[in-house]
Amino acid sequence: MKSNKVLILIITLFIVISGIVYSSAHGKPISSNTVEEKEFESIKVDVSGAVESPGVYALSFDSRVGDAVEAAGGFASDAEPDFVNKADFLKDGQFLYIPHKDESLDEIYLKMNENPDLNKNPDYVININEDGVYKLTLLPGIGEKTAQSIVAYRDEHGGFSTVEELLEVPGIGEATLEKIRNYITLG
Repeated sequence: MKSNKVLILIITLFIVISGIVYSSAHGKPISSNTVEEKEFESIKVDVSGAVESPGVYALSFDSRVGDAVEAAGGFASDAEPDFVNKADFLKDGQFLYIPHKDESLDEIYLKMNENPDLNKNPDYVININEDGVYKLTLLPGIGEKTAQSIVAYRDEHGGFSTVEELLEVPGIGEATLEKIRNYITLG
């Protein structure tokens, strides 16, 4: 029994030594878990807001927010960099908004979050039947004149019963309605 264990040990050592000699002669590692180098593509990020040159930039896959800001020429003089995590990683197709100093928290939130989670942040949903002109102008594509038209329409008609009813307000078309749909509620 002891001689069988010694024989197995000798055979195992022979195999290991043969592998080492063979791999040395052929310049290949012994490990079967060799990692092939993968070539990564660049990502594209849309940088907007208070930067010198807003636009879409191609960056390396491991880029961070600070790299995107730098690619866009750096922060503009009226930027509010305290709202920006420059160390955060970027992903392909990401929209990055750099806020201006004069923007309210509501404006910043709406511009930074293209599709807000209405269940998590109900304070950032705008009630088209109750909110005033200022809050309505926070909606993407809604200026003061259109916000005034929304208020006038709801006062005249007793409020909105559907979101689609906004299409009857001058200045609001299908494209604008789609932009604001995720940000509004009827009450």
